[in-house]
Amino acid sequence: MKKLLRYTAFCGCMLVQLALVAQSYTFTGTGNWNTSARWACIGVGCTANNIPPQPIVNGSSVTISGTCTLNVSRTISSGASLTVSPMASLIVNAGRTLRNNGTVTNGGTITNSGTIVQNATFINNQTLTNNGALNLMVGPYQIVVELH
Repeated sequence: MKKLLRYTAFCGCMLVQLALVAQSYTFTGTGNWNTSARWACIGVGCTANNIPPQPIVNGSSVTISGTCTLNVSRTISSGASLTVSPMASLIVNAGRTLRNNGTVTNGGTITNSGTIVQNATFINNQTLTNNGALNLMVGPYQIVVELH
């Protein structure tokens, strides 16, 4: 019985480990974040729906190569990244939050009508349009920008 319990506990740990493996996700076309047909996933443990999990885990990367509407809130974990490619766009809907604890690189357009919470690296090489709340953490200070 003890061997069975140890084996079950070991298998449970292995399943948790597989779920947290870093993966690369790419969004193409036009549509909502939670539309699985728009996503491709590369890496061990990718599922049939291909949608990046909440939160996006350490070592994972998300690339937006089309027009993606963030219709669900998402967190970029420390060590993870989100890149908006040139000619692509990310639209953060009202009532939704994009929380960055990793790295966000904007080479296209980000339009915010919700909330962006910036706790880590944000590299803006193109256009950021803020119609919602933009919270920037700079060391121990917080800068909140709200345009209406």
